[in-house]
Amino acid sequence: MKQKTFRYLSYQENLAERLLDYRKDSYIVVENNQIKSILMSQYYHFPILAERPIIFSLEELFSYLFVSSHAILKDVKRIFFLYRCLSKEMKNAWQIQSYFDFVDIANEFFMLYEEIQGKEAELETMISAWQKEKYNFFKELKERLEKKQDKYLLKEFAWTKERYSPQNLHHFSKIVFFDIPSFPNRCKTLLPLLQEDFDLEFVLQVPREDFEEEKLMLRQVSPKLWEGDFFCYEVGSEWEEALYLLAEKEKKDFFVYSSSPHEKHFSNLFPQSFIDSSRNSFNKTKLYQFIELQLNLLREKEVGQKDTLPLETLLSAVQKRVCREYYGFWEEDFILLRKLLKEEYRLISMKLLQNTNYIEIIGEHPSFCQKVSIFLEDLFAIETWKTGKDIYDYFEQHIEIQKWKEEEYPDVLDVFYEVLSRLYATQGNEDFPSYEKYFEGNLGRNLYQLLYRSLDSIYLKSAQSFSEEKMEIRDWHSVMYEKKRKRRLFS
Repeated sequence: MKQKTFRYLSYQENLAERLLDYRKDSYIVVENNQIKSILMSQYYHFPILAERPIIFSLEELFSYLFVSSHAILKDVKRIFFLYRCLSKEMKNAWQIQSYFDFVDIANEFFMLYEEIQGKEAELETMISAWQKEKYNFFKELKERLEKKQDKYLLKEFAWTKERYSPQNLHHFSKIVFFDIPSFPNRCKTLLPLLQEDFDLEFVLQVPREDFEEEKLMLRQVSPKLWEGDFFCYEVGSEWEEALYLLAEKEKKDFFVYSSSPHEKHFSNLFPQSFIDSSRNSFNKTKLYQFIELQLNLLREKEVGQKDTLPLETLLSAVQKRVCREYYGFWEEDFILLRKLLKEEYRLISMKLLQNTNYIEIIGEHPSFCQKVSIFLEDLFAIETWKTGKDIYDYFEQHIEIQKWKEEEYPDVLDVFYEVLSRLYATQGNEDFPSYEKYFEGNLGRNLYQLLYRSLDSIYLKSAQSFSEEKMEIRDWHSVMYEKKRKRRLFS
């Protein structure tokens, strides 16, 4: 067995700086991708020519160490595969009619078996009566899944002793678990395997007496005596809190931290004074807003009205910034749509635009008709999708995808295509048959909904630059890695 050591850091030490202690043959592992992103954002503070440490999340580490001849399914692929294991009786019992009805149930299934792997018999003796129905459902689902795992393996079941293969990390002599206060059960059972081939070091920013080394978990959290002023503030609304922070900023500079900075909307109230706390989310991109707009329009279509939209819905949509910029709608176009509404016309389609009554009202405006026709054609093309290739072709040929490049988000299209490829790359073979097996209603609309959900809240690199005068509400995790020393407020 190799060595296993523990290193304890004081709360005054900066964790990002401690990374520089591990630059040669050590493999740095952090708890999740969020912490990884925060730490990697500190690289610009390091000396330019210094060797940078290699950082991975726990999941990435085990993906390297445990290999299989099976294709490992992740993300929505594993939910699709699990959905195929449901019997008709199981669907009826749990009222599962489509993929979207099953997503939450599938995630609960993955969480359960990720936690109890190898301890099913022990769990069955502890289950309460009210839990039995759901557990029996999960147990049957797992049995049906195991019968189908001849070519594919869900990532939750890939990390086993039989698949352990340390060769992928042979050029490292040490694995450093960096500030991980608690390990999932499945990780704890696999760590002895790692110790056969690697020195293990656990770096923790807690007092020695607070951590249980045998169980790899916090024993307690000792209170730290606060040196200096400590005060609380209480507010009743975002307006009050924003005004309070601005007033305090006039007195003394500080950083503000929150457990949920993305829920703070101070930048909407005072855009000149606050940085948008959710600016790194894919949701902020014009491409995401365009997809969201199209989905909402398809939902608002009247039943039975093929390739037709309510006029008021169209007017509301084309006035939005993403439509104005992409299709070139302007005030003169809005005036023409209002004329039709004034004459009590309520629907619009490419065919109706050629109707004599419509032409009499709006006159000869070929540019307007062309823009509306292209807009409607793009929208209703979505409802014709049947396969993953249709979606690729739509964004490559139908939509001018390059228009959605943004200087503020240099990686927006890279991330978009990465998600798209993960969702649709293997669809169509015998194990992943036609999408019609998974969804109810219009197939194209369901596929677009799936893409939209998969893009939600994805982290993007942001190239936006901000004045030092603007205030940012930071994630509370980042307080441990700050290089600058300022007064701190916790919101």
